Amino acid sequence: MIGDLEYQIAEAIADDWIENGNGRFAVSVESSGATVEASGWHEVRGCREATTGAWVATFADLAVESLDAWAYDEEGNEKEAPAIDTAKIEKAFMGMVFS
Repeated sequence: MIGDLEYQIAEAIADDWIENGNGRFAVSVESSGATVEASGWHEVRGCREATTGAWVATFADLAVESLDAWAYDEEGNEKEAPAIDTAKIEKAFMGMVFS
């Protein structure tokens, strides 16, 4: 199961791809007292569907090369950062691209 944080990171990466196209990305996500910074690269290719003209993804690749996470409690004390699974980020990104 893809966790909320992995999904939010994938969503930020997808937004970066929409805004900037293929290439390198660096995103930051804050959720539930945790901050995550991820960087790497993404590539998506596709074509126009003949009958509707809609753009359809035919290939996608994502590599998360760097992932840093830290968290603080309500008093501002550092606490253990959540575990983040890059494979789940990649799976969520692919689901967004191919949906």
